[in-house]
Parts: sequence; C-alpha cells; structure tokens
Amino acid sequence: MSAGRQRNFGLRTHVDALLDIAGDVSGLQVIDLGCGEGYFARGLAAKGAQVIGVDPLVAPVPEQRLATGSFRILQAGAEAVPLPAGMADIVTFIFSLHHVPPTALAAALGEAKRLLRSSGRLYVAEPLAKGPLYHLTQPFHDEMQVRTNAQAALGEFVEPEFEAAEIFHYAERRVFADFEAFARRTNANTRFNGYDARDVEAPEVIRRFDELFAQDGGNFDQPVLVKLYSRPRQ
Repeated sequence: MSAGRQRNFGLRTHVDALLDIAGDVSGLQVIDLGCGEGYFARGLAAKGAQVIGVDPLVAPVPEQRLATGSFRILQAGAEAVPLPAGMADIVTFIFSLHHVPPTALAAALGEAKRLLRSSGRLYVAEPLAKGPLYHLTQPFHDEMQVRTNAQAALGEFVEPEFEAAEIFHYAERRVFADFEAFARRTNANTRFNGYDARDVEAPEVIRRFDELFAQDGGNFDQPVLVKLYSRPRQ
C-alpha cells in the first residue's frame, strides 16, 4: 500500500469532513457500520446518498426517503452484515471501529472489504486519544487501548490489500455551556459504553471540566484521524 496525501481540515462536522475528503455522495450507496442512532447516516442521506446503517444495539429503522437520498438501519454486528457483497461505493466506520471487540476486528474489517464494489472506498474516522475531551473523559472512559487496537487492525487487515490510502485530520466541535450539559450528553451514551452516571459525575471529572472550561470557555474539541482506502487489490 502506498501512502497518499495528508491534510488538516480544521473544524468540521463528520458529514462535512466526509464530503471534503471523499467528494460528492449524490447517488452513491453508503454502508455505515456502527451507525448508532443514525445521525451521520441521515446527514449523508440529506446530501443525496443511499445509506444503510448497521448497528447491533439499535432497533431497525425501515427505509426513509428524503428529497435527495434515503437511509435505513439494520440491527446487526459489523462482523456479520446481512447484505450482499460488492454493493457499496463507500463503507464507513465513524467513531465506531474502536467499539468492535478485539476478537471481532478482523471479521468486521473483512465484512467492510466484502461489501465494497471493485471501485469502492473504505472511510474510517477515529477519535484520537488526545485533546481536551479525552482528558476530561479519561478518568471514567479511557479508550487509549481500544483506539490503538483499531489502528493496529487497519494496519494488519486492511492496508496490505489496498493500493492507496490517504490520511486526513479534522476536529469535531464539542461545546458544553456547563458541567450539567456535559453530563446530560455523556450519560445519554451509556448504553454504547461501559460507564454510568456516577462515573461521569465523579469529583475528579468535575475538577477537570472546571479547569478546561476556564482555559477555553466550554470548547472541548475532539481531534479526528481519517484514513481513506481506495482501489482494493483484485
């Protein structure tokens, strides 16, 4: 695999970052693995893509047609996707690859490759284990190891089979007016993660929030690394 260009896009939403990096998605078939509640899938559908989200923890959503695109959600794990091979122009993992259990990473990435057309692209956006949000959440949700595992899996199971990869960076804006706002948003994600409200609202977390808030007025931006793989080897 040859390394391609690198570029930093600054502050972006996940949808805008993909459009900047991968280009127009109008009419493209996108499969979003680990889609959660489907916010990203809906965003891409609004830009004209035909999106299928896949997540093991979210109830299925029947196809919904928008003015320019469509989306639906299947309840399934990324390691066993009930869709035919070779149907996707783009397969995405948006902040989801590191949630795949280590023993299932090879299978999940194998499924991503199986789903791609011969001209398809694999788009992986992962949060970096640094920055203010990571510092804030580290006491109760330290993802250093699982994020490292995800990158190692890409190196082992994806990169040898692709002829080119491009690397990009951006930052996802996270703004909290106060600690209560942070706690509400974070506690809403407990079913996707291994913590509860008592962990989130611990004194050390409050101390770190106050310290960071004083430094940057509520901005807790999350640095993001994107790897875009294209031209699978035949």
